[in-house]
Amino acid sequence: MSFDTYQSNARRKEDPGIDNSKNRQAGKTKARRLLQSVASTVNVEALKDGDVAKFRSSLEDARRKLKPVGEFAKRFTLYFNANAHIDAAWLWRDKETIEVCKTHLLPLST
Repeated sequence: MSFDTYQSNARRKEDPGIDNSKNRQAGKTKARRLLQSVASTVNVEALKDGDVAKFRSSLEDARRKLKPVGEFAKRFTLYFNANAHIDAAWLWRDKETIEVCKTHLLPLST
């Protein structure tokens, strides 16, 4: 939803060579405003109160209202990238940092 003309993620930044920032600006602005207004209509209080049916009803209403955003987004290629990190040695002794990294990182590499 930004006005950048390049595509980026944590590993790379790519310029597709197309500057659509001017001709798609109105669509992005409209979609952004719609997202903001519809997000506030989801009845989170109903969920807190245990009224799941009322909460689900508000979600269905939000989904219906957000269809134009979905149609707008389908005109683009979207890339999603997950990121996680360990704040190594942040207020930890060296030994604790090493143990945390072993515990959390080594299982991923095996």
